[in-house]
Amino acid sequence: MDVCPMYFKMSLRKNPDTQELSGYYRLVESYRNTENRVCHRTILNVGFIDHLPAEHLNKIQKHLTHRAEGKISLFEEQDIEVLKYTEVLWEKIISDKRLDLPEKAFEKRQRLVDMDTIKHK
Repeated sequence: MDVCPMYFKMSLRKNPDTQELSGYYRLVESYRNTENRVCHRTILNVGFIDHLPAEHLNKIQKHLTHRAEGKISLFEEQDIEVLKYTEVLWEKIISDKRLDLPEKAFEKRQRLVDMDTIKHK
């Protein structure tokens, strides 16, 4: 299964902490279903992160997509806040098993049939 690019989707909600309308963010990926229609899957409900500028959100989503694809960035991220959020969200994705990562999917396919134990009469 190929990993699709992730992006943040924002909807306005009443923030229970501030009692004001605020942006509630979800980390989402797009994919095509069996009928070739574009669908969206929520990977993670991130919450109210209005304090992060759009530039940071773009960097975070790119870093998370690259991690899911198993790619290594040529340039190390310098922004501490971007690194912190990327790490926190990645750990949450992994602990909640929200993505079927390429190496994990390969391992699962390998375990479906153990060629050494097959017997045929």
